Amino acid sequence: FEFVLPDGQKMNLANYKGKVCVVEFLFTTCPHCQQTASVMRELNRELGPKGFQPIGIAFNDGAMMLVPDFVRNTGANYPIGIA
Repeated sequence: FEFVLPDGQKMNLANYKGKVCVVEFLFTTCPHCQQTASVMRELNRELGPKGFQPIGIAFNDGAMMLVPDFVRNTGANYPIGIA
């Protein structure tokens, strides 16, 4: 499974082998997705050192331009790419 970060960097789910990954498919303007991102941020802060890895995948039109604001507004501390 490959996804692209807003800076154009390609990421592959295989990079996280050995970690417990949670993939959140999100719509950047959805309030529920924004709330979930805040929960994932806290889980990552708490459980990241133990091998937990959240990954966000934005799928809405214009996501490449919207993800940076989504990250800034939610404080996401994990990779969020574009599908």
